[in-house]
Amino acid sequence: MQTASAGGCVPEPYAPDSCGRVALKVAVPKVVEQGKRPALSVAVVSRGGVKPQGTVTVAITGPKGFKTTKKHAYEGTALRLKGPKLRKKGTYRVTVIFVSDNFEDAKSTTSFKVKKKL
Repeated sequence: MQTASAGGCVPEPYAPDSCGRVALKVAVPKVVEQGKRPALSVAVVSRGGVKPQGTVTVAITGPKGFKTTKKHAYEGTALRLKGPKLRKKGTYRVTVIFVSDNFEDAKSTTSFKVKKKL
């Protein structure tokens, strides 16, 4: 008998890893120049030959209540995204959440700094 796991996933009988865990890889630069847009890279990696598909939500929070959130469809290949222009210097936090029908959900958080123009 099959039981639903996290995210409402029911494993396929011939693809036991179809409801497995995924690794969320998020790459951001350590330092971004003030007024520039940060480049983000998001990849979702799974075991086996099944490519993860679902929705990636990217939230960026920063100083003085700055917050922006965007949703992107994930179709099995890495996303290369540009964030908004960041005008305030300080530390910004990037939270990425992956929600899928055939895999467990995943969440990753990282941060970067915005420094004055050189």
